[in-house]
Amino acid sequence: VLLTVVPKRSVLVNVSDTGYCAPGMIQLEASNAESYVWVPATGLSDASISNPVASPDESVEYMVIGYTEGCMDTQYVNVAVYPQASVYLPDSVTIYSGEVYEIDLESNASDYSWYPPEGLSAVNIANPLASPYVRTRYFVTATTEHGCSFRDSIDIVVDNGYVFDVPNAFVPGNGFSENGSFRVLKRGDVVLDQFVVYVRWGLKVFE
Repeated sequence: VLLTVVPKRSVLVNVSDTGYCAPGMIQLEASNAESYVWVPATGLSDASISNPVASPDESVEYMVIGYTEGCMDTQYVNVAVYPQASVYLPDSVTIYSGEVYEIDLESNASDYSWYPPEGLSAVNIANPLASPYVRTRYFVTATTEHGCSFRDSIDIVVDNGYVFDVPNAFVPGNGFSENGSFRVLKRGDVVLDQFVVYVRWGLKVFE
């Protein structure tokens, strides 16, 4: 009786833990065997080749089985599907000359990059203060902790006019009301020269 012992050949894979930003794909590659079977086949371009392209909709662990001369070996590859970066910005906002607007950005990202830097308090935070002199379109690139990026923009429109108004009624001494203070309402480059309050009989009570 001739007994032939075939040396075991371990299957090799190019990665054991990897991932990508959805939607996307990643190249898997196994070697050191004669034939291969990937399990499960979900999201694979071909489950019977050594180097299928993986594009699953959600994170999955693949097992690759390598066959050589009747012997088999297995390896595992974890493919994580990372959520895409999301950014919400209004298309445009209007400010008056001299005003400062805090950009209201909602995002799942961890890193930010704004351009152009002119008129911004910072270029690497989520909610910089914007005070441009002229209408400016700001672009932001938001990147998640896994490297998924998204780009959006906002127009800051600068109105060179002004708004000047005085309310005709208020509720004095009411700290719970939005109308608890009497003041001049202004927007834009308005300078207050004088503000005097009289009672109905002509007595000055405030200046």
